[in-house]
This record gives sequence, C-alpha cells and structure tokens, in this order.
Amino acid sequence: MSIGKLLSNGALLFDVLIIGAGPAGLSTATGLARQLHTAVVFDSGVYRNAKTQHMHNVLGWDHRNPAELRAAGRADLTNRYSTIQFQNSTIEAIRHIEAQQLFEARDDQGHRWYGRKLVLATGVRDIPLDIEGYAECWANGIYHCLFCDGYEERGQETAGVLALGPIANPPRALHLARMARRLSQSVTVYTNGNEQLAKEIQQAAEVSPVGTSWLKFDARPITRFEKGEVAKTVIVHFAAGESKTEGFLVYNPQTEVNGPFAKQLALAMTEGGDIQTTPPFHETSVPGVFAVGDCATPLKAVTPAVAMGSLAAGGLVAQLQAQRLPEFCLDRELIISPVTTATNSPSCEPKLTAKNLWTGILRVADTPQECAPYVSKCEVLSRNGHALERKLTMANGAVHKGNGEIIYQDVCIADSLLVEAKPEDTAAKTTFLLSYHDSATVSTRSTDISFTVTCGSKLKGIEAGSPEAERIQKEYSELARKACTSTMEQIRERKKNAQLAVWARAEGSVW
Repeated sequence: MSIGKLLSNGALLFDVLIIGAGPAGLSTATGLARQLHTAVVFDSGVYRNAKTQHMHNVLGWDHRNPAELRAAGRADLTNRYSTIQFQNSTIEAIRHIEAQQLFEARDDQGHRWYGRKLVLATGVRDIPLDIEGYAECWANGIYHCLFCDGYEERGQETAGVLALGPIANPPRALHLARMARRLSQSVTVYTNGNEQLAKEIQQAAEVSPVGTSWLKFDARPITRFEKGEVAKTVIVHFAAGESKTEGFLVYNPQTEVNGPFAKQLALAMTEGGDIQTTPPFHETSVPGVFAVGDCATPLKAVTPAVAMGSLAAGGLVAQLQAQRLPEFCLDRELIISPVTTATNSPSCEPKLTAKNLWTGILRVADTPQECAPYVSKCEVLSRNGHALERKLTMANGAVHKGNGEIIYQDVCIADSLLVEAKPEDTAAKTTFLLSYHDSATVSTRSTDISFTVTCGSKLKGIEAGSPEAERIQKEYSELARKACTSTMEQIRERKKNAQLAVWARAEGSVW
C-alpha cells in the first residue's frame, strides 16, 4: 500500500526505479517495501548465471537453483508487500531530468517510467575467450569462481588455470592456482603461447613460501577446448596437435556492465570497468543514482549483491524521507494499491494461458459487473479500435462512489487495461496487467504468468500518512485483491464451461 504522486503528464511517479531483478535488485526492493516506498523493478529476463543449475556459498540456498531463488524473492515481495511493482521489460534509455529532480526510463515498448531515485542492478556480461569450444565449456567445466563452483569436482588428479586476459599476471594467476590446488592434486597454469608470462609466474611462485611441487606451467598455444566424457572434465587442444584433459579449468573473464546507462548518465567508472560507488550505501557519482550487485563490484557473486542491495535501500530511504516531493507533481494525491498473484497455482484447474487471460480481460472491458461486485451496470457508449467509452452505475462497495452513482470511463486496450475516470472530483484508475515469465507470451501456451490489478484514485485534500489516507489505502487494497481473485475465478470458470472459447470468437468481431 502506498501514496504516490501523479505527474502533470498523467504518468505515475515512483519513489525508485530499479533496473534489474536479480538478487541485488530484489534486495533493494525489499528494503524499500519495509518502509512503504514505491518502486518498479524492471526484469529483462537476462541473467549471468542462467546456465547454472546449482548455486553455492549462499546462506540457506546452497546447491539450489538460482532461478528458484529469484522466484522466491519475487514471490515474497508480491505476496507480502503492496508498494513494489514488477515489469517484465527491458529498459533501453535513462534520462536524468535535473531541473525536475527525477529520472525517466524508456522501455523496449516505448513506455516511459519516472522515479525520484534510480538503482542500477543490471549485472554484467562475461566477455568470452576467442577460442573454439569455450562457450560450450563455460560454466560446465570452465569456472570463473571457485567459491561458486569446483567443490563438487574436488579430488581431481589435475586442474588448470587459464592465465589469460585479466588473469595474465603472476598475483592473480597464482591466487587461482592455489585455490584450485585445494581441489586437485596438481595444477597447470596455461599462458596460451606467452612464454614470458609463464616464466614470470613461475619466478613469482618459486619465491612463495608454499612451494611449487604441485604447480606446472604450459605456454603452448591453445586451439580449442572440448568437453570431456567424464563429469566436468575439459580437453585442452594445442596447435601442435597434442591435448591434455583437466578435471576442470579456472578463468575469471573480463566483464562488461549491462546496458548503456553508465554512459547515458556519465557515471564514473573503476579501472576494472565497474560502476564506481561510494560506500556504504553505493551511491554513484551522480546524486540519486545507486548501483548494486555485479555491475558495481569486483566481487561478483550473489551474497555480496544481496548485501549491497540492502545497504543501498538504507541510503535511499534516508534520502527520500529527507527530501520534499518535486513541486511539479499535481496537488491531488494518487492512492494506489497494486496486488499481484500467480495465475496458476498447483491446485488450480484448468490452467490459464496468456491468451485465455487476454480474452477474459477484453470481456471485462465490456462487462466489468461480471467480475466487479461494486459495479451494477455497464453501458458501452462508443467504441473506436481498441478503445471504448463506458458508463458505469456503481453498486455498494465502491471506494470513490456510492450506490447508484454514475462514472464515465475511457478504456484503452493495449499492453495493459487502463481505466481512467473523467469526473474532475476524482480520477479513478484501474489497471489490469499480465506479466509473462521467461518464455510465456500471449501467443504461447505457457502458464507461467502473473496477474496484477491496481486500483487507485486521485483525491483532493488527502494528506499522506493521515488516518483518512490509511483508511482509503486499505479499501483500495481490498478492492484490488477482490478484483484480482474474482477476475481469475470468472475466467477460469468460463474456460471450464467452454464460454471462454465463445468470447474468443466474438472478440474479433467486437474489437
């Protein structure tokens, strides 16, 4: 539940825009939710550890799927808190509007989003080695971190370290070699044709107090990598035709921050290519912009990302609560209450696809009384393409109107269903939004979908935090929850009795 502000252009202003729905972004959102701050979290669906089946060194989640961790974090936010919204889209551009003290983000559908603060939790992209077979072996025998991987392959006869790119120096190569030695009997450092580097690493190792009997060096040029037949083994092929099989390989690649935002906002960067931040709250060189997770630290792992997100939330809360809202916001408060739920719980049958839900939402635009008990009658006054004007007669239970009162609404069917009332004394708004996860789209049969209902209204003279505001918030939250539940129940029931198919056939002739 939250009180936000409506901009003069009709767009909703969030307290924070969070770009990225990995552990860092979710952690930031959780801290904000605990203080009733509004945020929208943008999820591009692209994750650095997408190929990984098991994550490690994460308290309470050891050797479990990282996708399940993200899903659990998202479920906690949507089921328990009401001020965090998720948007499954990719942000393409961000603009800092300094004169108005806000940030504008534009997504891949052309929609614009506004926030008082900005959090970059975009993660990074690993820059692969230009060696044949590398991609096939990456995260499946070639590991970037021996805290994250390698323990399960412990006891190998031999392992290898690729002293290339960022690892092409004695300190880093020897550090990784010593870690690999804990998991194997011997370690070979590969320099891919660089004999001078091999000598330098060897000389540094010889003066080390830990000895070198377990350490070997190989400067032969590497032509390709090949997955071995046993476990995570990798076959290293050389230019002269020879090959050697390693139990696993270690390589910490150069990374690149995801997205164009650091450049667009002119953020200061570190020598390693990460976004530069100031501890402990991880604000960047641009006031109001925070960066958390892999994009802002050389320690690229889940646990540091969660910690950074939590710390950033602390800094954001302190700033937001010490600053006045921008003067250009409208005088009337916008009370919003988003409720999000998974469409298909395990016990629900039949399962609803995105197409089923979309058909149902189109129907609700014409006949809201079928799902909203606080509407007694709906009359469609005009229709133009995917838009209509309707006249609603309210029943008992409406927040902003009494029994028998009339509301005129404009409805536009687009990515979401947007309902905005015309009367000047109130601007009631209801949004129905489908969020497609991973491969789920309107055109597929996937049922991994979330359904969000947001009910709200601009109300003149309502002070943020007042008892009256709290009362209205609770009413809108309950209204949204009922609408969310009843809409899905009605659509599911229509699918059971085949009425949904009739609606779908009629949809084309009406819309």
